[in-house]
Amino acid sequence: MLISGGKVVLPDRVVDDGAVAVDETDGQIEAVGPRSEVRPARPGEKVLDAAGGIIAPGFVDLHCHGGWGADFMDGALEDFDTITAYHACHGTTSLLATSTSAETDVILAMLQTAREAMARGTPGSQVLGAHLEGPWLNPAMRGCHLERYCRPPSPAERQAVMEYMPEIRSVTLSPEVEGCMDLARDLDAAGILVSAGHSSLTYDEMMDAIEAGVRHVTHIYCAMSTVVRKGPWRHPGVIETALVEHRLTTEMIADGKHLPTCLMQLVYRCKGPDRLILVSDAMRGAGMPPGGKYTFGPRDGTEVLIADGVAMLPDLTAFASSITPLDRMVRNVVEMVGVPLHEAIRMASLAPARIIGVAERKGSLEPGKDADLCIMNDEFCVRQSIMGGKMLDMEHLSSLAPPEAEQPET
Repeated sequence: MLISGGKVVLPDRVVDDGAVAVDETDGQIEAVGPRSEVRPARPGEKVLDAAGGIIAPGFVDLHCHGGWGADFMDGALEDFDTITAYHACHGTTSLLATSTSAETDVILAMLQTAREAMARGTPGSQVLGAHLEGPWLNPAMRGCHLERYCRPPSPAERQAVMEYMPEIRSVTLSPEVEGCMDLARDLDAAGILVSAGHSSLTYDEMMDAIEAGVRHVTHIYCAMSTVVRKGPWRHPGVIETALVEHRLTTEMIADGKHLPTCLMQLVYRCKGPDRLILVSDAMRGAGMPPGGKYTFGPRDGTEVLIADGVAMLPDLTAFASSITPLDRMVRNVVEMVGVPLHEAIRMASLAPARIIGVAERKGSLEPGKDADLCIMNDEFCVRQSIMGGKMLDMEHLSSLAPPEAEQPET
């Protein structure tokens, strides 16, 4: 396959009149660069014209709960199919199926389905593994997680969850919760990304958490501590630590709702495009009509309302996850924050791939890597997603949406 006629986005620059040659036999990128330097189409080869749009690596979403009315915590393969179809329609070719706080058996069922989905494959985005967000969270900082499901890690629960070590790529926990520092050490030693989230730690306590294995911060500014005064003294919190500490990467929900433009600019300027990643944090209301009510996480989870382009608690006092996919977030950081296109794409592809250790095959358009791409128009609407060198059937993916769902812009 030869893809040409558009702006090819590389990690360090944009090639205005670029091309990508794909070896469909092994699903890898064969060559990439200016069209004049990439081989011409072979006889009978499929040629895809980007029509002056953007040819980018497929997005990698490390924090994704659901979409099109389904949540990974629903626990059925059909739900995984629906969610991955939705996100593939928006250019996400790889993701981590993300949990919420729930009973142990519900979390284990989700992990088992993730294992099956990884083995069987899904019609849309590839499931690279699981991200456990909870249940080991500080109930005082729970956000929209249900308080009754936030708890310390028990030995039995740890053992049961660790049976899914090959599938678990990332864990969000509150280091201040009893037993979580020890758990962080074990997870880090096993090569699992440990992220501080829903946490009330101070800067000094975060230094201890980093020593224990915390490497990342979940959805910066959301459900975490900031500067507090004790007498005349100011004590930084998780937010400030994430901004200044080079040993930490962090994720940002760039939906234009969770954070105002000035805070998105601040995070970008502090962290840069290699230590800051974009995450959808999308819940089941993503792609669904506004005004609807849904649950966050399992079917008995927190009820949320979709209004003004975001999920909120019904009393409108707090946000409750996002309904914005990654293509829209890339557009937001380009148009609202002023991030160069290649850096915005990097924050949604190569940077997250590096963080979970899959950058040798995912996250950028380079020879020898998996041919995972998305083709967007100049308004950042995805026209075509490609995975492993195969064009996804976008019409079929759209057919997996519930009847009331909103169809992606093209």
